[in-house]
Amino acid sequence: MKHIITFSCLIAAIALYIVGSVPGATVFFIAGLFAEMAFWIRLFQGEENE
Repeated sequence: MKHIITFSCLIAAIALYIVGSVPGATVFFIAGLFAEMAFWIRLFQGEENE
């Protein structure tokens, strides 16, 4: 279940980057940055706990 949430963050980041690539939609691009950051944090926290 933990990996599903982690990869969902990555998919959300990609989707937000695509939507944010349209001029004037920088809010979505910034949201994509936060979603990608959540992905990497969750990924590295999982390695330490295992």
